Amino acid sequence: MHIDFKKFLAAASLMSNAAGCIIVDGDTDTDTDGNNPPATSGTSGGTETPTSSDASTGGSTGSGTAADDSTGADETADPPFVCDDGVEIPGEFVCDGTPDCEDLSDEIQDGCGFTCTDGMVIPESYLCDEIEDCSDGEDETDPSCFFVCDDGQEILAQYECDMRPDCDDGSDEANCFTCDDGAIIPMDLACDGAPDCEDGSDEVGCA
Repeated sequence: MHIDFKKFLAAASLMSNAAGCIIVDGDTDTDTDGNNPPATSGTSGGTETPTSSDASTGGSTGSGTAADDSTGADETADPPFVCDDGVEIPGEFVCDGTPDCEDLSDEIQDGCGFTCTDGMVIPESYLCDEIEDCSDGEDETDPSCFFVCDDGQEILAQYECDMRPDCDDGSDEANCFTCDDGAIIPMDLACDGAPDCEDGSDEVGCA
């Protein structure tokens, strides 16, 4: 019997489709309805992205107060001084012998300066500077302006311990203190509580 294979294959294909069989072409699978199966989303089941409330903030919000509000000011320092003309200067400049206010008010306070006979007060540094500031010139004739030599001779006090003998007997250079830097000052200025040597050595080792 002669069989026409082309007709046989065509008939077999029709029968197969009618029966709902799955035909595999080697690349694509179809379900019984001829549709491709749904693709999976690719996400893992049951996992959630952490919310921002679960994440660590990683540091302070900065809402707290500062640990130290101190300005670092030295509470032991003298308060500022206001000159009579309104200018403000550091408190430690008052009565230091040198005027820092243009009106001299920092050096003519109670307890500092030199008071002339007529009541005028001048800065301590104006005393014995060979310039008459008091009306009668007493700031240049005050006993503190002179050094009395051992032989009774008087010389200006500023000549004492200047490394040059001004007394005939040389006594103005006999009682002096030698600073570590080589400068010489009168011995009575050593250990008086105020440094007179530029290097401060006159106040070192004092009892």
